[in-house]
Amino acid sequence: MYHPLMLSSMAEISTKKQTLRLLVTLVLLVALGGACGFLFRGQIETLGSWLISQLGIWGLVIGTLITDTSPLPLTSEPIAIIGFGAKIPLWTIICTMSVTSHLAGPIGYLCGQSIRNFSFVQKLLQGRLKPLCEFVQKNGVAAVAMGALLPLPYALTTWIAGAVGIGFWYTFLASTLRWVKTAMYVYLLSLGWMMS
Repeated sequence: MYHPLMLSSMAEISTKKQTLRLLVTLVLLVALGGACGFLFRGQIETLGSWLISQLGIWGLVIGTLITDTSPLPLTSEPIAIIGFGAKIPLWTIICTMSVTSHLAGPIGYLCGQSIRNFSFVQKLLQGRLKPLCEFVQKNGVAAVAMGALLPLPYALTTWIAGAVGIGFWYTFLASTLRWVKTAMYVYLLSLGWMMS
């Protein structure tokens, strides 16, 4: 239920399918930024200003950390939109969210590593999460890199990497790809926001 790819055969990801999914995602990001700016600009600016006045840039850090370490289906794009509403400079949003998202990978890894011996985790890894678990085991750090860069479940990929014992520093290095993805996604959202 977390991600459509997880429920199908993760070991056989089609390059064409992933390319199409990525292109659709990129177009939807611009549309999402535009729709939010057009429909909810006032409310988002009020929320963003209040949040930043209360937490400062840490609001972006906390929001991104929650979304990018959660094994639940959360996304950090709303955090960027709140940053736009607070009139935080684009590059500040990109850098803050990129650093935080990068660090979320090793945090997710350590979470997965710390709970891997619990019976409920083993049941999940051999049950509902088996396709993703097999994908990570088969592809190792490349699976984490794909999770970091492509529309795949990044947080869950890092948790599973920790649970199955992919190397910590490999996970840390693969997580650097979050800089690319975050910069691209936030920039595209900002284009839509500015056009509205």
